[in-house]
Amino acid sequence: MAKPKIDFSNPQTSSSGGGFAAGLRRVDTSKFVVYRPELSKRQLEEIEKLELSDDAKEQKIDELRGVPKLVKEWHLTRLTDDGDVMHAGEDDAPVTEIKRFGLGGKALQIIHPGKADGPDDDDPADMGDEEGAEGNTIFISGDSTFQIHNKAAFFKLRESLVKAGMKPEVADRFWAPDEEGMIVFMDQEADEEMQMPKRGPNAKPGETEALRYVVVKEIRQHGGKKAKGQAQAPAGKTAASAVKGAAGKSEGKEGASASGADSEVEKTARKTLRKIGEDNAGKTISVKALLTKVSAALTAGKLMSQVVPVTSLVKEDKWLAANAEALDFTYDADERMVKFAAADGGEGEGAGEGE
Repeated sequence: MAKPKIDFSNPQTSSSGGGFAAGLRRVDTSKFVVYRPELSKRQLEEIEKLELSDDAKEQKIDELRGVPKLVKEWHLTRLTDDGDVMHAGEDDAPVTEIKRFGLGGKALQIIHPGKADGPDDDDPADMGDEEGAEGNTIFISGDSTFQIHNKAAFFKLRESLVKAGMKPEVADRFWAPDEEGMIVFMDQEADEEMQMPKRGPNAKPGETEALRYVVVKEIRQHGGKKAKGQAQAPAGKTAASAVKGAAGKSEGKEGASASGADSEVEKTARKTLRKIGEDNAGKTISVKALLTKVSAALTAGKLMSQVVPVTSLVKEDKWLAANAEALDFTYDADERMVKFAAADGGEGEGAGEGE
């Protein structure tokens, strides 16, 4: 790894180093890992030049590596536009990369890699929080409530997979092998709300640029042996032929929406908000407070895999406005406040929980 990024929110860490080139990739391995980056050769050489004792140098290295983080780790093989394996170097070796997508800076306090027998195993083994721990799913420690931040690289990846056509119920069951064998077109996506110091020889002091996330733009071939209802490459076809066949069918089509009218996510969201409305009759709360209550309710009901998709749905202005009447609340989009109807049909208690 030529230049690892210690910043957990930046997904641009790969075995090839540097920037990220858009293009086709095959997901060879997918897993949840407790990750802590190593320093580059250049960084180690700079530390070695410092007039410090050996112990002080080791302490410096330890500080620069940062604390362990929970990430989803993809081992990728790069493909040509025709879907053939890309080769490079004197030995003409396949071009491979590792991409890591963080679940959030505090995720490891609550979520560990887990090892399950299958996607429907409700009792995965806890693989711990030590550096290098890995698993095919996640383990929720204790009865803690968690909500993956919408600026986390893993959150951005999940959104892009669903938009590209992966079923929400597959994307949200946290079964990493579902993604193995996928052939995807990946690129970077800028988030103008997240500004970071600009880097490079032409960067000026104080100049910033939008943080760029690595996301999936298109799924050419779905993966996973148990991803029900998703197209698999027909037996005997090469990766290249599967890519060419899928490319023609996918042109001009948008990805499946996470808010389909009959989806399980919709049903869970409505049911959860009805219960929250009953418990908070007459109160006015912010959308941020509402999302916290939704996350807590789903976690208490052991529906952890639904936390991300449901909160992603509930935070949308259009969805709240469209469901307000049916769920007996009013929504102020300008103030981002939800007012639940009073139990007796009265006016309620006015402003309640805010940020």
